Amino acid sequence: MQEIKNNKFNSAFSPVMGVIITVVIVVAIAGTVYFYLQMSAEDIDKSDTSYISLSPTPIFNTKNASINVDSAVRKKVDWDEIYFILVDIDEAKELEDGNEVNIVVPQGNVTSGNIISIKSNDSDYLIDNHRYRFTIYHSKNEILLGNAEWTQ
Repeated sequence: MQEIKNNKFNSAFSPVMGVIITVVIVVAIAGTVYFYLQMSAEDIDKSDTSYISLSPTPIFNTKNASINVDSAVRKKVDWDEIYFILVDIDEAKELEDGNEVNIVVPQGNVTSGNIISIKSNDSDYLIDNHRYRFTIYHSKNEILLGNAEWTQ
């Protein structure tokens, strides 16, 4: 077996590699923390459950309803960032926007006083004396923003 004669090289090699590996790990952790904080700052706070207070108003004998936004989100949310689900509770059926019903939402930010219009496309939908639930979610992170229930 032959001994390595350059002990000076071997003793310096290990600390240099240790420093390089430490720097790489610290930079990777710092980048991960920075990315996480940036993404968290853009999201709605996930600790809260409801951001929009809604009041439904059925329009009897017309197959229409409107929903008023009583109070709005603390952080600005645009109507384009929202999706909604309308369910006939009695029939246990989701009513599709553009198919069974037309749901018209305002443009721009969700604010107090906004009105959502729901119009039936057929006499088989928004039936008198049926119970309905309208639920709003934030499309970016699937957070429940609010819901309303009423009897038509």
